[in-house]
Amino acid sequence: MDRIQENLFNNSKKVIDRNSRVIYYDCTNYFFEIDNEDDIRKYGINKQHQPKPQVGMGLFMDGDGLPLSCNIYPGNMNEQKTLIPEENKIVNNFKLDDTKIILCTDAGLASDEIKSFNIKNGRGFVITQSLKKLKESYKEEIFDKSEWRIPNDLRNVYDLETIENDEVLREKYYDTLFYKIIETETKSVKQDLIVTFCFKYFDYNRSIRNNQIERAKKSIETNQVTRKGKNQNDYRRFINSLNSTDNGEVADNTTYSINQDIIDEEEKYDGYYALTTNLIGNINEILKIVKGRWEIEESFRIMKSDFLARPVNLSREDRIKAHFMICFISLFIYRILEKKLDYKYTTSQILDALRNMKVLESKGDGYIPEYTRTNLTDDLHELFGFRTDYEINTYKDFKKIFNLIK
Repeated sequence: MDRIQENLFNNSKKVIDRNSRVIYYDCTNYFFEIDNEDDIRKYGINKQHQPKPQVGMGLFMDGDGLPLSCNIYPGNMNEQKTLIPEENKIVNNFKLDDTKIILCTDAGLASDEIKSFNIKNGRGFVITQSLKKLKESYKEEIFDKSEWRIPNDLRNVYDLETIENDEVLREKYYDTLFYKIIETETKSVKQDLIVTFCFKYFDYNRSIRNNQIERAKKSIETNQVTRKGKNQNDYRRFINSLNSTDNGEVADNTTYSINQDIIDEEEKYDGYYALTTNLIGNINEILKIVKGRWEIEESFRIMKSDFLARPVNLSREDRIKAHFMICFISLFIYRILEKKLDYKYTTSQILDALRNMKVLESKGDGYIPEYTRTNLTDDLHELFGFRTDYEINTYKDFKKIFNLIK
């Protein structure tokens, strides 16, 4: 796997620029239909909440959203333990300049060890931060409505409460991103906590929750309350259950109600987003880095949904790793193709077009296209320098295509 990924990276530089100054890392898991455990298939915390053995996948992505490398690890392994060894590996194998690397990852990988590793030799990190897990002293400063700033405006400070209570001002600043920088530190790392607030994001958070509350109320009214799930967005988290009896003996009766305390607690964080970083400089550049995280989440979705990477029906470790290596190579090629097409088309449009571009052999004449010509097929032909959509493609034409591919 290491040799294949190293060659993919080196060969890709011949056809596309690689931006390895910023690297993104995230993990996911894949469950198996087979119930047996072995050295790599283990029961663990599953993001799909499947009671099945699983493996974990760590994925590195460069600053332009192109895959760098992936690793497969036992399903019960803490994902935090995978980052540093794999980061060392790609730095050495890909010969990256580790003095300029900026790591961006999510709060689940925000350990002190990972941050300490990524400040050595001039490195940097930008890591999302859970506001709920912060110390109360930091929360007090965050929820203070005064002393907020706007990127590119170093002169003025803003009071969110004043804006919120003035309809004209709220409309004026509805899409504006406000931020506040708070100096913090871990056991061994000095860092800045950057908190952002947006009224549009506030309304979005509130709308999502209100819909969930309505679902909770409806399930109570129709007496269709089921057991709570483990998903943090499950509407059933707002439902309280109270067991009671008619005669003080067996608790046969259950009364359900809306838990207003949970709602009030969650509403505190509406509109806010936070990250930690050791970088000093342009706030816009830091925020731009963290915005790129969505592409790694999308990459996992593409592999799971479009490339059918799950469920996995394999048992031998070498075949399991080969399966995910094929998925990674497919994602790698797709992302390069997507970039070369200037992001004009969706994932499903590109994959459907490629799967449908079939030709039928006409004995003695050549090949007849069995697909409909579109703007996308035209762009693909122009990109790669050959065409297969002629009324008849001769054997000589296809021989030239094969030679071009080689």
